Amino acid sequence: MPAAVIRHPFSATKPTVAWHEYYRKRNRLAVLMTCPPRGGRRVAALIYLWYLSYLVVVHRWRGPPSLHLAYRSALADVLHGRLGKRDLSAVTALDDDDDVAADVLPAGVDEVLLDVGDSAGDAFHPLRRMRQSQPAVRFYLAAHLGHYRRSIDLSVVETDTPRRYQAAVVDRKYGLASAAQGLQIFACDKDGLRPRSYRQWVTMRLLDPPAQRAAVALLPLRALRLYRCYRRRSLNP
Repeated sequence: MPAAVIRHPFSATKPTVAWHEYYRKRNRLAVLMTCPPRGGRRVAALIYLWYLSYLVVVHRWRGPPSLHLAYRSALADVLHGRLGKRDLSAVTALDDDDDVAADVLPAGVDEVLLDVGDSAGDAFHPLRRMRQSQPAVRFYLAAHLGHYRRSIDLSVVETDTPRRYQAAVVDRKYGLASAAQGLQIFACDKDGLRPRSYRQWVTMRLLDPPAQRAAVALLPLRALRLYRCYRRRSLNP
């Protein structure tokens, strides 16, 4: 149904599970090859192949190991046309070993700067979880996210003023200024909060450009293999 539209208010309620990611990434690229969009044709698959290659490289360097293995397995299987249900016991075993997230901030933290979310809903979900467990904590919204207030009720969150906070809760798209304002940094993802150091955050940001370049360098050979594989599949359904 080309005219159908599905809108998700936000996706923060869905945890990032490694074996889910395997099927999502592998199947999406396979669908783009077998049923390419009318406008993009094979270009869409090429872009997504680059993105999956980037995920493999960047998660190899910064983890977690379960996601790296999931993305690597998804890429290998789609390049060889291996679809259907797969044995992912190795991925799930690593998933259990990843650091455990929590919703509770450390004792003594009563002021938190919040710089989270691709959308207002993504910021509201972790805020609600933290307020339920620690209602006395005061939250301040990063100044560049002020437009979130037009989308949802964030009246319980005060406006950020440039100063030091006891903690900064950020995600992968955080502003460096926000991280610098927190005496402690917590990574906020769809599973909860994880303590992080400034060194880890700087390393994560520095790894992105070389990972993108590595994905570009690997793209021609992988694209050729992908197109050959799915050309054979279309000739021999």
